[in-house]
Amino acid sequence: MSAPQKDASRSHGDDSGATPRLIALRACLQWEQNRSIYMESTLATLLHDSDMDVRDRAFATQLAYGYVRRVNSLDVVCGHLANRFADRLDAPVRVAIDLGLYQFLYLKTPAHAAVDATMSALRTHLSASIPESQIGKATGVVNAVLRRATRECTRVPLSEGDPDDPELLRGYDDWIRVPKIKVPTRTKNVHALWGVKYSHPQEMVRVWSERLPEEVLLPILVRNNAPPKTHLVVRSDQPSLETFMERLTAAGIPTERIGAPRTVSVDTGRVNTIPGFEAGEFWVQDATARRLSLMLPQRQGGTLLDLCAAPGGKLMSLLDRGGYDRVLACDVVEDRLRRVAENVVRTRLDGTPIQFLELPEDPEKIRLPNNFDHILVDVPCSNTGVLNRRHEARWRFLPEHMRELVRRQKALFRAAMRHLATGGHLLYTTCSMEPDENSGVVHDALRGQSEVRLVEEREILPGEGGGDGGYGALLVRRE
Repeated sequence: MSAPQKDASRSHGDDSGATPRLIALRACLQWEQNRSIYMESTLATLLHDSDMDVRDRAFATQLAYGYVRRVNSLDVVCGHLANRFADRLDAPVRVAIDLGLYQFLYLKTPAHAAVDATMSALRTHLSASIPESQIGKATGVVNAVLRRATRECTRVPLSEGDPDDPELLRGYDDWIRVPKIKVPTRTKNVHALWGVKYSHPQEMVRVWSERLPEEVLLPILVRNNAPPKTHLVVRSDQPSLETFMERLTAAGIPTERIGAPRTVSVDTGRVNTIPGFEAGEFWVQDATARRLSLMLPQRQGGTLLDLCAAPGGKLMSLLDRGGYDRVLACDVVEDRLRRVAENVVRTRLDGTPIQFLELPEDPEKIRLPNNFDHILVDVPCSNTGVLNRRHEARWRFLPEHMRELVRRQKALFRAAMRHLATGGHLLYTTCSMEPDENSGVVHDALRGQSEVRLVEEREILPGEGGGDGGYGALLVRRE
């Protein structure tokens, strides 16, 4: 069939009455047209015009994020079951099939719901742009492929599956068997096998396998596809962490201590409904980001520069610890700075004088009137340590993108060094696993100079200490 493709980026008018599957379908089509956009903002725009309740909004979000994470696996299954390459299907048909497969294979949605509701969403999406006869052909393809999936695909318990079996894809808590699927075997191309089995770019898997043993790499690939935990840091002037956890448990929110000071993991995504939110008793910050931010030595007095302040978790960790006379928080986007400022006020951490400053986009143009005793530079990066949270980042793992990131990181690091006071400390951090963005940036900047020296480096892989992956380097300017 060859139904004309609708422009998925155009406005769909009033989305009141839209279903979660329809919203997810439209969001995924927009993302497929331009993979440089962020699914979070795409969803926010589509959901803004809908009248869906909280539960349906959460389901639409779950579908869209799941699609982005699993699209490599889903496309291969789609092509196998459709008896043609997935990219030869019209985009709305392929995306609808993938979303139906995601529901049935990964979310264990009952077959009738995964198939019928997905076809209904596709029909609604296409109804404004193509004739009814062509809609019937499109939904017929979707129906045939998804029905075949419900007949042929089965589940295998984790303990009974062979990770090297090319017919097995890794689900959330089991293996998914797709009989006779055409995937390379381990002996022919293990990186391609893992790329499909765990839905990661083959090149990313290859690069990581060169420096990580298999027993470390594969759990990271699994973790990257799992829904992320929410970590909360409780303000230091609040009662004990145990008291905070008891309050949340009493409110029906399961909690768990995590490997960072005054940090807990909670099983809820609705942070603003957690007891203590409005009172500013906590902020959201991953355990690894929390640990890295506290690498800066505590001091009494002096100044702090946060060169890339958004989203603000590291800044709040340092403000909560106290000891600064003055703080300058910077970023290149005024709206992001505004949100940081709002969180600082909400958490009652605005007792220290704080100035917020929008910086020029080009780091080479950063010139501040003062030097600082402490500098935090948490640079934009590939996000390879937080792929469970940065859903699209794995598909941007391209040489040209990495080169531009490293260029910008080096420029930001140099800007930070220019403003480091004598005897002052500089903390460089990323949420990346890539040496080029981490130690490569730091050691390149230090080469050929003797004023600033490296004190400590930390590399944390995803899952270590219960948090995400990240890197931190602490430096000091000699007196």
